[in-house]
Amino acid sequence: VGLAIYPPMAFGISIVAFTLQLVREKEVKTKHVSLAQGLQVRSFWLGTVMAHYLVNVLNSLILVSAILIQGDEKLTGSGFPLILVEALIYPVCLLLMAYNFSML
Repeated sequence: VGLAIYPPMAFGISIVAFTLQLVREKEVKTKHVSLAQGLQVRSFWLGTVMAHYLVNVLNSLILVSAILIQGDEKLTGSGFPLILVEALIYPVCLLLMAYNFSML
């Protein structure tokens, strides 16, 4: 139970950084400058989401590999594919939360 706090902390720290980056971009008006230079809105957000997601996928892969290395039979048994899918979907929810927080 003591180790259960570390994976959420790893994801949480990166989400704080992403939220701060979006707030900073809003203050500096990076998006507006990019759009004025001809970048499409879809391309701007797709690039932002993909960059943030790829950083979080690294956390997910570390978590999954730690479960494989240190996990017991309950975690690495038949339920492991569900853990893998959850580890890949979880960052999406966190990113959506960070993007909503950056708009406050």
